[in-house]
This record gives sequence, C-alpha cells and structure tokens, in this order.
Amino acid sequence: MTALAIFLLTMGRLKTELTKRDMTPRRQADEELRESEERYRKLLGATFQAIVIHTDEGIILEVNHAFEIMFGIPGMLATGLTILAFLVERTRELFIAQIQQRRESSFEGIGLRMDGTWLDIEVVSKAHTYKGQPILATAIRNITARKRYGSKAG
Repeated sequence: MTALAIFLLTMGRLKTELTKRDMTPRRQADEELRESEERYRKLLGATFQAIVIHTDEGIILEVNHAFEIMFGIPGMLATGLTILAFLVERTRELFIAQIQQRRESSFEGIGLRMDGTWLDIEVVSKAHTYKGQPILATAIRNITARKRYGSKAG
C-alpha cells in the first residue's frame, strides 16, 4: 500500500470517527426533543378539558382530543379556524375582551358545536410563548350538566 493510500485511508477513518462523535450530541438532542413532544402530546390528550392553542387573533394552532369531542370537529379541520367560530355571539365578546388583556382570566359562556347545538362552558386563558411567538392556551370545560342540574340538586 502506498503512502498516499495509507494517508487517505487514515483520513477517511478519522473523518468517520469525528462525524460519529459530532452526531452523538445531535442525535441525543433529537431524541430528547422527540421524547419531550411525546410527553406534551400525552399530557394534552390526558385532560378532560378542551385545550386550544391559538394566536392573539384567535386562530387555532392546535387542539386536543377533548376539544374534538366537545365541539364535534376533527382537530385537523379546527386548525386554522378562529376559536370564535365555536362561541355564540355574546360569548365571543367576552372572549375577545379576555384575549386582548393577555392575562390569565376566566368566564362562563356558551359554546357552539359544529352540529349547531349549544353547551354551557367555562373558559380559562393564559398567555404563553409557542415556537417563539406569543400565543394563548385556552382550557374549556363543559359545565352544561352543572348549570342545568346543579341548581336543582341543592
């Protein structure tokens, strides 16, 4: 084997070894990100409340499974719509006032399912940052049974 061949073979092995060493932190970071996203999805799916991640303008970025069930729409169809589409007119006004404040607050109102039926809801929003952008995380609880039957039980 010539000196040039030995040099090229050695350089090739060295490059391969450096690439392996260099990729290990990146692979580890990718794995940690994947695990973090998986934990986030599990947590989002584990709650009974509808969770909506949306912009300050109310554009839906993401919803959980409870939202899909509560409002009767697949998440992929809800994404890109405005959250106001799922509220009756007088509740929309309350919601707009709430998101303009960009501080944690709650109120009761009326939600609008995709089939046109109404449900009593409690809404809590909190300002956050998502992918470097300001967003609001809104939790919606169906309080229809409590509102309809709670006062009669007491």
